[in-house]
Amino acid sequence: MNYLCPHCGHDMAFEMSAIQHKRVPKPGDFGVCSGCAQAVRFDIKDGYLRAVNESDRADLESNAELVKGILAAQHQFKGPDIEIKGGKEKSMGYYINAINGVGLPTRAKAIELIRQGAELLFIVPDSVSEVPPGKALICVIQNGPFDAAMVVVDDRELKVCLSDPENRAKSWLMMDRRAAFEAANIKESP
Repeated sequence: MNYLCPHCGHDMAFEMSAIQHKRVPKPGDFGVCSGCAQAVRFDIKDGYLRAVNESDRADLESNAELVKGILAAQHQFKGPDIEIKGGKEKSMGYYINAINGVGLPTRAKAIELIRQGAELLFIVPDSVSEVPPGKALICVIQNGPFDAAMVVVDDRELKVCLSDPENRAKSWLMMDRRAAFEAANIKESP
């Protein structure tokens, strides 16, 4: 079995374990790369790790425990130290703290946003231009005592989130654009 991550090339031969069974992975199992925290699947036919794709969606959506496991693994992820070219870049961004006037919990914001209709992403887009029309990209960042649910509005913010020099745990979500922009008080440009 080839244990190279299809997202980042990290070799997980000695550290990969199947989320759903806590045993040696078998073809068809899902996992999370310890190098980039992206979801992967053990290919049934060819014996290698591959990126999760649309054909896997039904398997994922029908298994709540698996989704919880992937979300938990992403929240525990501490990526490599990466410094943004030119020094540390900060973005205050736009944040979701309430939906329809009801405050989100201080912790576990990703779980609450999923309950409110957001979709957990297993593949982070390379650019905000890849976000489907009518959708918004959300990066939920663990900041010690609280989570921050940031609406990622441009590629600069996406780069800041992906290259986080503080290596905070993150979950990536997609949600209705209108609901996200309203919750974060973002005004669409005409």
